[in-house]
Amino acid sequence: MVNFKELYKYCSNILYERQKNKENKLFNEIIKNIDIKIKNGLIDNKNNIILDENKFNSNILNILKRLNTYVKPFKIIYRKKYIHEKTVFEKLFNDKQYILLISWKENYNNILYKNLYNLIQKYKKKQYIIKKTTINLNNNLNINLNNNLNINLNNNFYKLIINYKNLQKTKIKKQILLNQKLYKLFKKYKEYLIYNIFTTPRSVLSDSSDSFENLNI
Repeated sequence: MVNFKELYKYCSNILYERQKNKENKLFNEIIKNIDIKIKNGLIDNKNNIILDENKFNSNILNILKRLNTYVKPFKIIYRKKYIHEKTVFEKLFNDKQYILLISWKENYNNILYKNLYNLIQKYKKKQYIIKKTTINLNNNLNINLNNNLNINLNNNFYKLIINYKNLQKTKIKKQILLNQKLYKLFKKYKEYLIYNIFTTPRSVLSDSSDSFENLNI
């Protein structure tokens, strides 16, 4: 009995190997002496060179990524011919021809673009640093102003409290002095009254007893 699964697997492997062999053969044909072709194209003042031109070939598409990896940083492009690239015969019969070319102008433009991009990024970075520095300076200035304002307010408030306390102390001292003066005056007055009691004749005292009692000494 035939094992069709194994047979199918065998056929698939044979087809895969044949396809890989075709692609490898095409790859080797394309890259053969490619460095010399590039140098000659540069001498002829060209921006690219044609590696292959023919009908559409799917095998080229299959190996295109591999080709670009091999020649990096050069760029390999596979496309239809532009109208100005076609021959009279191709234009007449509308023949769709494809070309495979390697370009270094593309890479040159990329380098210019990359340098310009890096320059813009550096400018943006410097602008960002300047902006951030300005914001920080403004914030610090505002903080310092607020701190100074708070310090001044606190100092003024503290001075007011000190002045109030000093005023209270002055009032207390004045009150104490006044009390002392009143006390001394009262003491002298009391002494004076006592002196008059003991030095005044009794007849005079009896006549003025009512007034003396009213003193409540």
